[in-house]
Amino acid sequence: MEFFYTPKLRPHSEGIFITGDLGIFIPPRTESHVVDGTCSSEGSMEAFEKPFNVSSLILHMHHRGTSIK
Repeated sequence: MEFFYTPKLRPHSEGIFITGDLGIFIPPRTESHVVDGTCSSEGSMEAFEKPFNVSSLILHMHHRGTSIK
């Protein structure tokens, strides 16, 4: 792995924003359970100072899930 750095900032930078729901409860002995999540533009406008572009998204559910979309 190589890391490159410069003291001169570029006009565009990238960062990581991690979000999720830690309070998901799946009832015991449940064959199927659906959890929906949304992020409104109003909510993200309160959290960030200026508009941003999402370049990638990773969905994961550790070993608890069997399907995700």
